[in-house]
Amino acid sequence: MNFNYQQPTELIFGAKKVSHLPEIVKRYGNRVLLVGPVMNEAILPMFNQVISNLEQNGIITTCYLEVEPNPLTSAVDKGLRLAKENNVDVIVAMGGGSTIDTAKIISLCIDCDVIKWQEMFEKYDNFANRYEKISKTNLPVIAISTTAGTGSQCTQASVITDDESKMKLTVFHQDNFVEVAILDPELTMTLPRSITVSTAFDAFTHAFESYLRNEGNPITENFSLQAIKNIVQNLPKVLVENKIEYREKLMLADTYAGIALANNGAALPHPLSEIIGSFVNKLSHGQALAMVYPTFVKYTYEKYQSKFATVCRIFDESYCDKDDAEAAKDFYKVLTKFEKQNYLEFSLSQFEIEESTINKIKDCEIWQHLPMEKTETIIKIVNEICEL
Repeated sequence: MNFNYQQPTELIFGAKKVSHLPEIVKRYGNRVLLVGPVMNEAILPMFNQVISNLEQNGIITTCYLEVEPNPLTSAVDKGLRLAKENNVDVIVAMGGGSTIDTAKIISLCIDCDVIKWQEMFEKYDNFANRYEKISKTNLPVIAISTTAGTGSQCTQASVITDDESKMKLTVFHQDNFVEVAILDPELTMTLPRSITVSTAFDAFTHAFESYLRNEGNPITENFSLQAIKNIVQNLPKVLVENKIEYREKLMLADTYAGIALANNGAALPHPLSEIIGSFVNKLSHGQALAMVYPTFVKYTYEKYQSKFATVCRIFDESYCDKDDAEAAKDFYKVLTKFEKQNYLEFSLSQFEIEESTINKIKDCEIWQHLPMEKTETIIKIVNEICEL
C-alpha cells in the first residue's frame, strides 16, 4: 500500500462557528480584506453581521464585495491592488467557490507587482505537482463557505476566467490551500433551491471523479464514497424539508469531496463543463456538470465498470443483487432519474444559444488535447450534448 495524502487546512465545522471569526483573524493580525460576492437583499444581512462583528472586535476591515460568478482575471487584479493598498494582514473569503478562488489567487500572488496570467495558466496546471513559491509569504486566507458544493475551501485549485480568451482556466499550487475554513451549515439554510441542487451536484462530481482517479488511497476513497452517500440521501430530503441536519450532511459531503479532489484530481466532466461554461455565460458550473454527466456515463461505463457499479448501488440498493456489468450499464438510467427528481436536468437548448455558439463548442480545438479519455470518446460526448 503506497499513497500520498495532504490536507493542510484547519477545518472548523458546526453551527454558529462563524461567530468565532474575530478570534481566528487575530491569530494573524487586525487588518482584513473581506472578499465576497456582489451584494443582494438575501445575503446583505449575513455580511453586515460579519463586518459588524469584526469591527466591534477592533479589526480594520476593507471590503471587496464585487466578485461575480466565474470571476475574471481583472477581478483578481483589483482585489490584489486593494490588499496591497490597505496593507492587510489576512484575507477573509466569504461566499461560494468564485469568492474563495479569487481570494486564494490574491494571497498566492501578494508579492507580485502584476500577475502574469498567461504564465500562471500555462505553468501551474497540475494538481499533483509541487511548484516553487510565487510569493515569499502568502497572506493567510480564512474561507467561510456559504454554499455546500464547490470544495474550494479544501483544495489547491482556483478556477479563473481569462479576460482575453474568456476561457475558464485552473491554477494549481500547493500554497493555494487556505489556512482555516469555517464550515457553518447555518449559512446555507437560506440558499434557494437552484443553488442548493447545483452546488450539491458539484460536490457529487468532485467525489465521483476523484473516486474514478483514485489509485489505492484508502483515505480519500472512503471520503469519496461517504460524500456520495451523503448527497444521494440528503439532497432529496432538504428539498422537501429545510432542516439543519440535512444541510450539515451536505456541507460534510462537500468537505469530504474537496479533500478527495485535492489528492486525486478530476476526471473528464470537469474540463468539459468548464469549457462549455466558457461559451455559455448563463450556465452555472453545477448546471454544466449536470448536463455533461449522463452522456459521460453513457460512453465510459465499460472502462470504469467496477466503480460505476459501486456508485450505482449507492443510488439504488436493488443493484446489490446484480452483477457489475448490469449495474454499470444501468448507472446512466439511475443517474438520469436522480437528476430529474432533483431539478438537475439541463440541456443546452434551455439557454437559447445561437447555432454559431453550438458550432464553436463542437469545433473547439481543446477536445483534441484533453488526456482523460480517447479523443473519439470526447467528440462523441460533446456532439451528443450539443444535440440534446
